Amino acid sequence: MSNPTSSTQQFVDDSTMLRVGHIPAIARMCHRLGLIDLINRSIPCNTDLDLGTLVTGMVCDTLSGRSPLYKVEEFIAEQDTELLFGIPVDPHNFNDDALGNALDRIHNKGTLKLFTEVALRAAHVFGLDTTQCSFDTTSALISSNSWSRCFVWKAIFPSPEKCKTVTPAMKHSITKNSNASPSYLNH
Repeated sequence: MSNPTSSTQQFVDDSTMLRVGHIPAIARMCHRLGLIDLINRSIPCNTDLDLGTLVTGMVCDTLSGRSPLYKVEEFIAEQDTELLFGIPVDPHNFNDDALGNALDRIHNKGTLKLFTEVALRAAHVFGLDTTQCSFDTTSALISSNSWSRCFVWKAIFPSPEKCKTVTPAMKHSITKNSNASPSYLNH
């Protein structure tokens, strides 16, 4: 009869332990979006590892603390790549030259075009309401002397009465700088 303690110890000794944390959830969201296939179709390339997998690796790295490109290879080496990408991947494929070339290809395609493709896919996959949306990913100070003249704020909150998230402090912050109202906010 075998000793259960020794078989358990043997299992632990023979196993590779990896700290996975939230990374598999990030990779799963990328898979649900079809990010790898979307990028590979959008930007075909003939490299050791497909561009979509490289980008997914960079997304996982970025959302786990954002390493410099030359350290992404180390980050991937600490991951269960088969769990993240569905295939075993040599971490050396994530070296800074390969990632730099991937970013160059994305730049040549057009980052805004690729972002738009990903955003539209996300809206479709997650069933997001796109009847009103803002494509501006920057921050903006909204100043206007009237709610109805502030079309940017109206695009986000069509009516202050119907939006429970607009607090009196938010309304005040919108109107307190009415003298600084840029012309593009007056519609």
